[in-house]
Amino acid sequence: MSVKMELKEKDVLETIVESSTPAIIATDMSGKITFYSRGAEQLLGYKSEEVLGKRAELFYVKGNAEAQWLMNTLKREEKVHRYRTKLRTKGRFLTPVMLDASVVKNERGELIGTIGICTSILEEQKLEEQVRVQERFLGFILKNSAEAIIGLDMQDRIMVWNRGAEMMFGYAEEEVKGKTYYFLLPDDLELKGEVQYLNNVLWEKGYITNYLTERICKDGKRITISLSRSLIKDENGEPLGSSAIIRDVTYQKHMERQMVFTEKMATIGKLASSLAHEIGTPINVLSGRAEYIKKITAENDEVCKSLDIIIAQAERITKKVANLLDVARQNPAEISKVSLKSAILFVLDLLKPKLDKMDIGVVVNIKQENIIVDADADMLQQLFINLLVNSIDALKRKTKKKIEIIIHIVEYEDRKMVVIEIIDNGCGILPENINRIFDPFFTTKEKGEGTGLGLSIVARIVQEHKGIIEVQSIFKKGTRFIVKLPLNT
Repeated sequence: MSVKMELKEKDVLETIVESSTPAIIATDMSGKITFYSRGAEQLLGYKSEEVLGKRAELFYVKGNAEAQWLMNTLKREEKVHRYRTKLRTKGRFLTPVMLDASVVKNERGELIGTIGICTSILEEQKLEEQVRVQERFLGFILKNSAEAIIGLDMQDRIMVWNRGAEMMFGYAEEEVKGKTYYFLLPDDLELKGEVQYLNNVLWEKGYITNYLTERICKDGKRITISLSRSLIKDENGEPLGSSAIIRDVTYQKHMERQMVFTEKMATIGKLASSLAHEIGTPINVLSGRAEYIKKITAENDEVCKSLDIIIAQAERITKKVANLLDVARQNPAEISKVSLKSAILFVLDLLKPKLDKMDIGVVVNIKQENIIVDADADMLQQLFINLLVNSIDALKRKTKKKIEIIIHIVEYEDRKMVVIEIIDNGCGILPENINRIFDPFFTTKEKGEGTGLGLSIVARIVQEHKGIIEVQSIFKKGTRFIVKLPLNT
C-alpha cells in the first residue's frame, strides 16, 4: 500500500514538473542534461530527445565558460538566485531568462546533480526598455528645455542644472554643481531673507507657483524671473530635495513698464500743453513787468535786488515748463544718417569743462568703425548729454572717478542693433528705485539738484527711435546704462 502511495506521489510530482510553464532542466555533476521539461521545450525549441545526455553548455551564449562558472558557483554556494542571462534557442536566437538553480544531493549528502528553473523575462525586458526610453526622453526634455530647470538637495545645493539654466544665467553645469544657489541672489534680496521666506513657503505648502523675483547672471546682469518650486519626495513620503522651474520674464516686464510709461507720457503731454499756456503767458507778463519796474527804479538798490529775485524765479519756472514740454512733446523725430562716433565725441567736447573740473576719466571704446544709425541728431545728442550728466552727478562723492563708453553691434532677436553702454563707478541705484528712474519727476538727488526729467527724456528719445534702454546697477559700486538702437543696414 505504501509503495503504491509513493508511486502515485512520484507520478503526480513528475506530472506537475513536466507540465510546468517555466523551463526546468536538470543535469548531473558533469553538466549532462538528465531532465528537460515541456516548458523548456517551449522556451528553447529543442525536443527532450534532442538534448538529453548532452551538455547544458549548448544553451549558453558563452558556452563552456559560462556553464563551468555556474557549476563552480553551485558547488561552492549550493544555489544561484535570480541570475540573468541569455540562452540560445534551437533557431539560434537568444532569449533572455532569469535562472534560479540549486544542487541535488543523495541521502548521504553527496552532490549528484543540479536543477535549474528558467523563466523568460522577454516581456519584462521590453517593459524595462520602454521605461528606459521614456526616461531618456524625459531626460532629453529636462536637459534641453528652454526654461531653466534646477534640482536642489535638502541643503539647497545644485544637483541638476540643465541647458536652459546655462543659457539663462551664463554658468556651465560644472561651475555650479554642488554649490548652493544663493550666489544667484542679488545682495539686497539675500539681506531681506528671501531664501528663508521661500523655504518656509515650500515646506508649508509643498510648492511655490510663479513667484516674481530677480536673479544675477554671470555677467552681472540683473534679470526678472518667474519661479516655481516643488518638493521632491521618495516613495515613503520623505523629502529628498526640490525642483525649480525658472522663466526669464525681464522683457515681458520691461514691455509692461513701457506701456505704463507711454500712458503716463500721454497724460503729461496734455498737462504740459495746458501749463505752457496757462503758466507761460502770466510768467512772461510778470517777468516783463519786473524788467520795466527795474528800469524806472534803478536808483533803489533794495527794490532792484527784489526785482532780480522775481526775474530769476520767473526764468526758473519758464525753464521747468520747457523741460516738461521736452519730456512730453510728440513732435516726430527728424531722421537722418548720424555717425555715432561723431555724436558722442561732440557731446564729450561739450561736457569737457565739467569733466575736467571734476577730474573724471573717460574711456571711449568703439568696437566697429563708421557705425551709422537712422536718428534725429539733436535728440541723439540730448540722449548722450542726459546720460553722461547723470553719470557725472553720480560720481560727485567718489575719489577715483571713471566713465566708460562702449559702442558695438550685436544680433538681437534676428536683427542687428547697435549697443551704446555708458558705465560709471558712481554711487549706484538702490534696487527698489531701478524700475522708477525713468518716471517723470522721480529723482534721488538732493533738493534743487535735479528735476527728475533727464532720464524721462532719454526714455522718450529711445522709444521714438524704436530702441530699448536697460539699466544695471549695484548700489555704491556703479551703474551701466545700455541703449540698443536699430542699425542702419
